Amino acid sequence: MGCTIVAGSTIVSLPIADALNRRDIDQAKTYCELLVPRIDEFRARHGKYPKRLALLGDVPEPPYVLQRNPGSYFGADESRYWFLFSDPAGMMGGWHYDSEARKWTTWD
Repeated sequence: MGCTIVAGSTIVSLPIADALNRRDIDQAKTYCELLVPRIDEFRARHGKYPKRLALLGDVPEPPYVLQRNPGSYFGADESRYWFLFSDPAGMMGGWHYDSEARKWTTWD
């Protein structure tokens, strides 16, 4: 009986956990995408990308997935910028946005 309850609860919880993880990833990606026009505008005004998002001025609080690694999910150099965060449900892997490609890719 006990094994049946554990197996049944696992079967029910896996799809719920997967849906919550997808929601968290979508929130993080949407947050980053909302900053893209502001980052591009910063470069148009200053001739370079910001080294930190705080240089954009009033930036909304990031979603939880990005708060887990404060200051490390955004990077920039002279020619491009990127967002990078790990998959909250995975041991390795995550998501990467590159300003040159203008799209998200996954990494392992």
